[in-house]
Amino acid sequence: MFLFVLFTCNCVLGKKVPKYIREKFKNCYNGQKTGIDNLININGYYILRQLQHVCSGVGINEVCRDTTEINLLFYDDGTFLYNFYDLYSPYPGNTVSYLEAVCKNKKTAESFYSGFFWGIYRIEKDTIITQYIFNEALLAPWNVWEDKYLVIDRNTISKIPSATKPLFNTTKKERELIIADLEKKKFLFAQFRKLKSIPPPNSWLKKESWTKCK
Repeated sequence: MFLFVLFTCNCVLGKKVPKYIREKFKNCYNGQKTGIDNLININGYYILRQLQHVCSGVGINEVCRDTTEINLLFYDDGTFLYNFYDLYSPYPGNTVSYLEAVCKNKKTAESFYSGFFWGIYRIEKDTIITQYIFNEALLAPWNVWEDKYLVIDRNTISKIPSATKPLFNTTKKERELIIADLEKKKFLFAQFRKLKSIPPPNSWLKKESWTKCK
């Protein structure tokens, strides 16, 4: 699954998450270290490449690619960031420079923490199960998903496409179509890229009472 957010805003912050979403979001946050660094390196981010032909730009500025990139960031406190990217440069931009700017610039940090798909993960043996959520506009529905990643080695994880499922309301037919489409998608292994500085895990989900472990 590739979800490209066209813009970000502060819509997530201050907008109440519906009850049916809260009930389906089973991963919880307790503030304790998960031990994920015993499985994979987390002093950087992972680049998941999907085999998909896409073009961006117009006319002589059009650029086509055979893969799309999905960036993944895991924190040791159980929080997780899915599909973040450089907001200030043409796709795919310079992710490293963007994250450095997030660490240094308050305005850049605000859009980073209020946008994108923030989530919470749990670990079951050699599998990382993530749930993540985003709302890109005030009147738009919530976008909530669950993914699973198999740990290959300390620098490599593999997305399990058949395990991806939507956590928002769908009819049985819509769900079947979504899952059938997801199962057709092909991904390369997600590879680790080390960073000198990583933005702190200030996810808005940590402030929500419904995400706390009971």
